[in-house]
Amino acid sequence: MKGTVMVMVFKMGEEGKGGASDVYIQRWLTSSTDTGNPYAASRRAKDSSGTVVSTNVSSVTPTVWVDKEVPEETDDKDKGLRVTRWTQDPTNTDDYSWEYSNDSGQGQRGYLRGDFLLLAYTWTANFRAADNGNDIYNLYVRRSFDGGANFTVAPEEYGGDGVTWIQRFKNPGDASFDEVTVDIPAGSIDKKTLLWNSGLADSFEPARNITLMTKNEVNIIEPRTTPTAGTIASSPYTEDVNDPAVHWLFWGTGSLYLANSSDEEDHGKVPYDLGYTFSRNYGDDWAYEEKTVPTDSSGNHAGEVTQRTYWLAKGAGGEGEAQAKFSPDGSRAYVVWTDLGLEGDPSVAMDAWFARVMPYAFEQNQAPADPVAEPTP
Repeated sequence: MKGTVMVMVFKMGEEGKGGASDVYIQRWLTSSTDTGNPYAASRRAKDSSGTVVSTNVSSVTPTVWVDKEVPEETDDKDKGLRVTRWTQDPTNTDDYSWEYSNDSGQGQRGYLRGDFLLLAYTWTANFRAADNGNDIYNLYVRRSFDGGANFTVAPEEYGGDGVTWIQRFKNPGDASFDEVTVDIPAGSIDKKTLLWNSGLADSFEPARNITLMTKNEVNIIEPRTTPTAGTIASSPYTEDVNDPAVHWLFWGTGSLYLANSSDEEDHGKVPYDLGYTFSRNYGDDWAYEEKTVPTDSSGNHAGEVTQRTYWLAKGAGGEGEAQAKFSPDGSRAYVVWTDLGLEGDPSVAMDAWFARVMPYAFEQNQAPADPVAEPTP
């Protein structure tokens, strides 16, 4: 049996540098009986014709287009067309980047830990619109439990019991959106042979939208994910034992700054704040905090209790470029980032910041409660 020993993650698009692109992977396969360099180019996965397989992890199939009226002489290459609904199934992994050439995946990150592959990237359905501040990038995640051969929810052997997949599709012309949920059951896999016992087709998971943002004014930028540290031998501390089920994601928010006059210049995506989330079950569930929306809100969910991701840094300066390391059990994150400061305001200066994040969801981060004293007679 051959398993995946290395994965190359890259993006590619027909327009070249700076244009719309899809996120791809190539896998290196080897077995315990193979000799020689396991990372040689000849080890890459190939199809039956001997061609190296490049798996498209971000491609979708557009299902609903909106045609906005625009002047005939417009520079808009899309002539007002916008994709507002799409699907993603296993066949999209075979897509060439030009099959739908106006979606775009960027900032690809990921790692392979054993047979578990985690990929993260930012993505928009309408590259040219988003490039002018008229659509949004969100953070998406793909997961594989057989080294990148298939993308599914966690199998039963990994503790999986199915997930509720969520996507928010924006409605053109206003600030509303439709939230679509799909229940995806867990399959069963042989962890030694990586052959699926049952449920492979039904457990397929489309790219998971982690941030679920819908306002064009703020986009997701700079995704970050790295694995937790390995077990520290002979350590007496429980946090030094690796927990392979724990995974973290960090990202930045930002927006386009486009020149308002010939005296200015475009600055591209300007960083705002930093967010994060974590999972304790291989990415089946990601941690969110509750927020009560004011009853007089003009947006969605007025008066309701909603969930949002956590903020790592949220201030007047522009925070970005987070880098994180973790305790082996994943209960603690150690993060550094840059604050760009505010020009002309010495109270918000450019600097490097550090934080230790210890979510209360982990029992090892919960301080033992003082014993309750018995009442005095």
